[in-house]
Amino acid sequence: MRLVEAKSPRRMIGLTPLIDVVFLLLVFFMMATTFLKFSSVKIEAAAAGVGTVAPKELVLVRLDWSEALTINGEPTPKDQVVSELDRLYKLGARHGVLIVREGVRVGPMVRALELVRRSRLETFRIVR
Repeated sequence: MRLVEAKSPRRMIGLTPLIDVVFLLLVFFMMATTFLKFSSVKIEAAAAGVGTVAPKELVLVRLDWSEALTINGEPTPKDQVVSELDRLYKLGARHGVLIVREGVRVGPMVRALELVRRSRLETFRIVR
């Protein structure tokens, strides 16, 4: 005797619960996001074939992973960076280089660049 298994009707997958979950996730992430005003920093790429700069016209600013800044090898507090760069400008420095050490995140680098851009130096480059 052969027994035939009764076929169960196919059930349709309802999209209403899925849409509800997606909507709740969307609302959650919209409320959890912080809306900050991001400032923009103008960054120019170095041009090929640019002439050399005299050593007395160059200032080296180093940023390490602990966000400490040194200007020409001297540790400098963040609140004195602009005044120190302006002092060097009066002594003949015209160009600066921001040396970013490995492990530095983008946020501290942008904050350091914003500090440096407030000085009177004519150009500033970033190197790694």
